[in-house]
Amino acid sequence: MLHRDKKYLGIIDISIGLRGYLMSYYGDSDDFANEDEELEDYEESLKEGSEGCYIATSVYGSYDCPKVRVLRHFRDEYLKMHKPGRAFIKIYYALSPGLVRILGGKKWFNSMFRLILDPFVARLIRKGYRA
Repeated sequence: MLHRDKKYLGIIDISIGLRGYLMSYYGDSDDFANEDEELEDYEESLKEGSEGCYIATSVYGSYDCPKVRVLRHFRDEYLKMHKPGRAFIKIYYALSPGLVRILGGKKWFNSMFRLILDPFVARLIRKGYRA
């Protein structure tokens, strides 16, 4: 049981550390004068890659699940519009496919992320994001 708890804590530590790193490195997104140009570059780079919601699809079982669609809308309507959000997306797409490939079939992995995603999706819905 202790070994399993260490896996949970390790992943949570990574996500908390990553968020802190991004915010300390990029600061407030309003401080950037070249955001429009960076957004265009970012959108062009996305055309070349995939935009799958790997972890949410693993957790909810379908890319077309309403909760996954809410998360995609949040990504497209909010995260992509801010430099820290685009940095998060870039890191997410670099790490999550491999993470899901290795751990996506594990019940503990999907349960842990469901505990994180369910309240987050509920909050997004309250804020007006829809499937």
